[in-house]
Amino acid sequence: MHQNRLIYTLPEYQSKLRCNYKKLGLFLKNNETHKIYIFRPIPNCPWLPESRKKYFKKLRNKLETIHKNKHYTFGTLTYSARFYDGESASRQIKHDLDLFFKRLGYHHRKVQYFYVLEMTDNLLPHVHIMFDRFVPWQKLKESWRQVTGNTVTNIRDMPAKDAFWYMCKYLTNAKKQPSYKWNFIFENIDRLWTCSRGFFIATESKSGKYTFLFSIFDPRFATENYFADYENDLMSNEVNYHDAVVIAGFGKLGEMPKVLNAHPDWCFYSTESSGVLDKKSIKVTHKSLQLLLDYYKGA
Repeated sequence: MHQNRLIYTLPEYQSKLRCNYKKLGLFLKNNETHKIYIFRPIPNCPWLPESRKKYFKKLRNKLETIHKNKHYTFGTLTYSARFYDGESASRQIKHDLDLFFKRLGYHHRKVQYFYVLEMTDNLLPHVHIMFDRFVPWQKLKESWRQVTGNTVTNIRDMPAKDAFWYMCKYLTNAKKQPSYKWNFIFENIDRLWTCSRGFFIATESKSGKYTFLFSIFDPRFATENYFADYENDLMSNEVNYHDAVVIAGFGKLGEMPKVLNAHPDWCFYSTESSGVLDKKSIKVTHKSLQLLLDYYKGA
């Protein structure tokens, strides 16, 4: 479990994450329209309600790479309330799964697997697991029973297309869990999902819709007026190209905002050694940029 989850409560950690990502501004150019926008880079994690869509979408995209010509075995490993409560099952689950795979005889990567956890209403974990080939249901049930005394339900053998949609249903359920379950997961569950090394097929990265230009830290002073709602919007209105050049230039030369990274081809607004602003081809079109000019000149 990550150290931050041992230090913070979930609300505290959410506040920390929001404070960090809302101080970043990514300037990206749409490759089709060539328009520039400012984005807030939401972290790829399940701990913020606004980041779960991104987190589970990436996981769904991974599932789309499964072998289309294979059959998969699917099952749900359960914990019974007769033997466990939520905390005791959560403490045991990582150890139990290790023993489960050893009893199956699949700990030497003979069979590839993927699983995702979902919490029941009484906070007991259900492990929705799929294998990349047929596994006898008797073997699944007996291996889990020997480890935990519990049972495996919903065992199915299905083609890749059905297996994909079946698992997507459980990903959607996991994403929509209420806040009390997310609080419990944050404090007690090590991993929401796990796969063996060879389960997913490696794919080449596709060219994106946007091209990265540059990123800045603490950009409110220069960028606030580009957002309809600066506190909550994750994408700004269109940014004029010349305005973006000036913002990047002040980020590089002044104290605020600070440029963190930039595309090699991106040009910065320049100043002469005397400190006089060189506005040869740059037209300041926004009030916030005029404030930047005044700030830099000490007005």
